[in-house]
Amino acid sequence: MHYRRQLLLFFVIIIFHANMNPLHPSSLHQHLPFNRQSIMNLSTSFKYICTAMALLASPSAAQSGPSIVFVTSTTHTGALGGLSGADAICQGIANSAPLPGTYKAWLSDSTGTPDTRFYKSPGIYRNVNGFTVADNWDDLIDGAISNLNLDQFGNQFTGTVWTNTNVDGTRSGDWDCNDWTSSSDLVTGREGYINRVDGSWTYSSGGYRGCGYSSRLYCFQQIGVPTVSASSLLVVYSLSTSLNP
Repeated sequence: MHYRRQLLLFFVIIIFHANMNPLHPSSLHQHLPFNRQSIMNLSTSFKYICTAMALLASPSAAQSGPSIVFVTSTTHTGALGGLSGADAICQGIANSAPLPGTYKAWLSDSTGTPDTRFYKSPGIYRNVNGFTVADNWDDLIDGAISNLNLDQFGNQFTGTVWTNTNVDGTRSGDWDCNDWTSSSDLVTGREGYINRVDGSWTYSSGGYRGCGYSSRLYCFQQIGVPTVSASSLLVVYSLSTSLNP
């Protein structure tokens, strides 16, 4: 959500500047303590800040289309640099393909899970060759999937992936290589199995091993990450400047 806070701060600065410009007669430094007019200006500004928030949060601000899913062509020990490091691996590999969009790793630890970190798409999840992995988020976590066996270039793999994640996207336990920072075989990480069509694609009761082992990652495109169009920016800016004719 940090990108929304940054964009909202940008809009606040624009709106505040439009109403409290030091060169304007109703500027803040000329009205301390606040008088009735300055309070009205701030109240009106707040309404347009809320409008900016609504624009950013609206479904129309999100990307559209199927979500791409792939298995990494590279293997990694459990020392992934945490969830953010694993996300960076997915993003770097996607960029090298190149594949569009933002990607996150299907991993869980004490700091987050796919259930808490992922955009839960109402649309199709598909591999890079266009074959359906799941019809939507609910289908993805119902225990049966298909076609989740291709890397970013469309090459087919079998073997294991780091997950520590239940079928429903929640954390399966403490088997996370110390929050995905350790490559020691004295600690363990939970794995799933590539090309499985049942829940063992992400969770198997016997699927764990020392964190020095190298496994792949599942990478999911976050198709619901909001994008702010030029028209949305123009609307908010127009609203803000309308307060200062």
